[in-house]
Amino acid sequence: MRPTDRHRPASRAPGWIALCVAVLLHGCASTPVDPVVEQLDERTGVTLNQLARPLELVATSVRGGNADPFAALAPFETNVMGKRSRWLWIAFPGDSDGASPAHRVVVDGTPLSLPAAGADPAAVSLKAFPYAPAAPWTVVRVFALDAGATARLAAAREVGITVEYPEGRVTFSAALAAPSALAEFAARTAESR
Repeated sequence: MRPTDRHRPASRAPGWIALCVAVLLHGCASTPVDPVVEQLDERTGVTLNQLARPLELVATSVRGGNADPFAALAPFETNVMGKRSRWLWIAFPGDSDGASPAHRVVVDGTPLSLPAAGADPAAVSLKAFPYAPAAPWTVVRVFALDAGATARLAAAREVGITVEYPEGRVTFSAALAAPSALAEFAARTAESR
């Protein structure tokens, strides 16, 4: 060690440490997630516009025992050779005997009238739905979305699914902050039309 090195001020080290910490923290900062993504379904050649992840809905009342308190809802758009169609995917816990109970989608406390497309992805030109259910006992259904239903979802402050179980009606719901992912989906798919 040279004699001049012993007399250097130690205050330079904290500056370098602070710079390194700042660089590392900048690298860890999360980037905003786009709520709507576009992707190609390579199995079918269908282009999809979809939410990055479905909206999670929570039961507003207890169904009993070990009943699953979660459901999900998410729109998606298919583009099959230039023909665009919007769909609403929903998933909710099935009945205790595995049956699919009666259900309806609710927007701001009012039922949303939707034509059912069923539970088969082939009905919407896909091999699999763009969203996966959270559990094997989940019932999945898809509905056709017209411009009016899409507009109601885009303006919604609360969305839900009401299910008629044998033990009683249960509503799964979520409050939405503006602008919601549903509003972003409506805007993005309106641009593509």
